[in-house]
Amino acid sequence: MDDFWIGDLVIEEKTGLEGKFEGKNAFNQVRLNSRGKIILLDGPKLRAMTAPEQEAYLEAMEMDLPKVTSKSSGARTYSNSIDLHIEKLAPALSTKRLEAILHRQLSATHQFIEESISKRQYQILIIHGKGTGALKMEIDMLLHNYPEIDHWNEVNNGGATMVFLKYSFTGR
Repeated sequence: MDDFWIGDLVIEEKTGLEGKFEGKNAFNQVRLNSRGKIILLDGPKLRAMTAPEQEAYLEAMEMDLPKVTSKSSGARTYSNSIDLHIEKLAPALSTKRLEAILHRQLSATHQFIEESISKRQYQILIIHGKGTGALKMEIDMLLHNYPEIDHWNEVNNGGATMVFLKYSFTGR
C-alpha cells in the first residue's frame, strides 16, 4: 500500500473498483477517488493499472467530464487537490531557474487555497513531492497565513499535505 503515490491509477482486486489513489486517512483507510467520488476502503488489495487499463480508464473519464464550450467563457472545473510538480503545473517553466519555478508553485498554491476557501471546502490536498523539502517548507509557512485553516498533516510519506479548513459564521 505504501508503494503508491497520490494520483496513481489503481484497481481494488476484490471488487474491480478503479480510480486514483488519494492516500490514507487518520484511520488508516485507503482513500480512492473513483469517478470524482472519494471511497474509503478498509484493507484493500490494490494493484497498479496496466498501461491499457490506464488508457481505457482515462478515456472513460474524459467522456464523463463536462465540456467547455469556448475558451472565453472562463468555465473550468474545480478540484480539491493541486499537483505542484512543475511538469504538470506549468511544463514551460521546467527549464527555468528554480526561483521562478518556486514562485509559480507558491502563487498557484495561494490561488488554490483562496478558491478552496471561497468554495468553502473542508479538506484539500496539496501535492508538493518530497524533493529537497524547500517547497514543503514554503507551503507550511503559507498555510499559517489563513485563519480558515484548522490544521494540516503530511500524507503519502511526506510527498503531500492534507489541509483541513474551518469556517465561522461571520468569517470570510
